[in-house]
Formats: sequence, structure tokens, C-alpha cells
Amino acid sequence: KVIGGRLSLKNKSLELTKTWLLSLTSASDLVTRLRLRATFDFGTGAFNTRLGFRTERLSSVDLLSGLTLKRRFPLSKDGHAKLEVVGNFCFPEPEIEW
Repeated sequence: KVIGGRLSLKNKSLELTKTWLLSLTSASDLVTRLRLRATFDFGTGAFNTRLGFRTERLSSVDLLSGLTLKRRFPLSKDGHAKLEVVGNFCFPEPEIEW
């Protein structure tokens, strides 16, 4: 599949998003994520495209050491005061009996 992707309708815009993972180096855990986003606005007739890429390492998630979740909440209307909540969620080691 070359195109495929996700097609969505938001307000008066039709949006197509597609992501490809490309291995451009000999390192097995280094990949490039190529993301295409194309939108068509039915109200104005404008067509926009955006192409971005990011190089990242593929790594497995270690559930036993935990997952860290961060979230910022605005405390004021102007956005000058924020509350940041950080949580680390750990999963217990499974007990396997034979």
C-alpha cells in the first residue's frame, strides 16, 4: 500500500493522514517516521499539505519499570499559571505457576 491512511471529516474540512516508517540506516533500531497530512476546506476551497519527518529509535516498553505520564493543566485563563501532574504507573511481575 502506498497511500492508504486515515480519511476524516472535521467541520468543513476533509483530511487525509498517512504515516510511513522507513529504515534509512544500517542500524536496526533507528527508523524515520514520515508523516503526510493533506486537507481540503470545502468552505474556502483551500488545499493544504504538510510533510514532516522524525528520526527515532525503536525500543520496547518495559512495563515492570513503569510508565511515566505527564499532563499540564492551566490554572488561570491567561495561561500564566499551570499545574503539572506526573505519575509513574508500575505493573507487578506476573506470577506463573507450572
